[in-house]
Amino acid sequence: MTTTAENNGSLIRFLRLPEVVALTGVSAVTIYRWQKKGEFPMRSKLGPHLIGWPEPKVIEWCQRHDRAIGDNTVTADDNQRGSL
Repeated sequence: MTTTAENNGSLIRFLRLPEVVALTGVSAVTIYRWQKKGEFPMRSKLGPHLIGWPEPKVIEWCQRHDRAIGDNTVTADDNQRGSL
């Protein structure tokens, strides 16, 4: 499920955790760990029991970290960096 919100007159698509995991190719635990360390975009509270990540920020993160969108492969750089 994907959620959208309006920001300055434009719609922003928010991704739920399964979509973020699929796009980045890493586990939910890794997403939360990187987020806590400031190495991944922060999630936003969209409702009482609903969180999501702004799609543009996740896509930008994937591009900066040479992650093919939706590619679950680990690059040589990932192995050298350890957990990032």
